Amino acid sequence: MEVRDLLNKYQFPGDKTPVIRGSAKKAMANDPEGQKSIQQLLDAVDEFIPLPPREVDKPFLMCIEDVFNIEGRGTVVTGRVERGVLKRMDDVEIVASKTPARRWQRTSRCSVSCSIPPMPGTTSACCFVHQERGS
Repeated sequence: MEVRDLLNKYQFPGDKTPVIRGSAKKAMANDPEGQKSIQQLLDAVDEFIPLPPREVDKPFLMCIEDVFNIEGRGTVVTGRVERGVLKRMDDVEIVASKTPARRWQRTSRCSVSCSIPPMPGTTSACCFVHQERGS
């Protein structure tokens, strides 16, 4: 079965989807032909897959997916930025939805050591969190 037929079978736009032939193994071996095919693939992805919009004019919202406590240093959080922009050392509010976050109340004021630029789409981020004294 052809790749385009398979895409159409599962209700994807198989007739419009670019198909790039190439070899990642050749590209890793510095073969010019392999590198050219990888570049063609990246160009096709950039052209074919639209970037989802991110509302940069709304308040910052990051869904925290994981929390790491680094002994002697502090806390690092990772997650998806859904909307907004964050600058280094901005104050943020951490809100726990079900159970309180470790060492934080349900709502805590903190500052972060990362910067989230106004990029399109959802962005993955990793931030170092500084908890303010007394919160």
